[in-house]
Amino acid sequence: MLDQSYCQIVRDLAALHHPNGYEAHPAAPSNLKDLKASIKWGGTFKVSPDHCDNTIYTTPAANHAARAWHDIWHYYLDAEFDTQGETEVWKAQCRELVQRYRHHPSLIVFLELTTIEVLGQIEYFDEHGHFPPNQRLFAQACLLEGAYRDKALSFLTN
Repeated sequence: MLDQSYCQIVRDLAALHHPNGYEAHPAAPSNLKDLKASIKWGGTFKVSPDHCDNTIYTTPAANHAARAWHDIWHYYLDAEFDTQGETEVWKAQCRELVQRYRHHPSLIVFLELTTIEVLGQIEYFDEHGHFPPNQRLFAQACLLEGAYRDKALSFLTN
């Protein structure tokens, strides 16, 4: 159901933004201040290893790549880890997908999955007080319902 080429795209983008690599680490930054300090002090970029089961990605390593791609945008944009900051990061990620993969036959799916992964989960959290317990099922349901299709497609008309 979920487009597996998305996992490869995410790994490629993480590698592009992190030429020196990244790692899953329990002490990964959980807010913008800590993220900026972590980058300032150097070393390997750290992402959270938590909650990697039942995601839209094929492996925990692919989920770590998605976090590395996502979190670096918080740094680039100086965007907090709140709803507003997540929305800014989601938009930047979608714009990057369009810029780099405009002619990829699965671009619309990539945009939809990114929208569900970021915006959909934030909206779910805001409504329920927690993230979807099974992110894979949540994403599949959103894809089937077309719940975020219009928001994803909006990046193709800008």
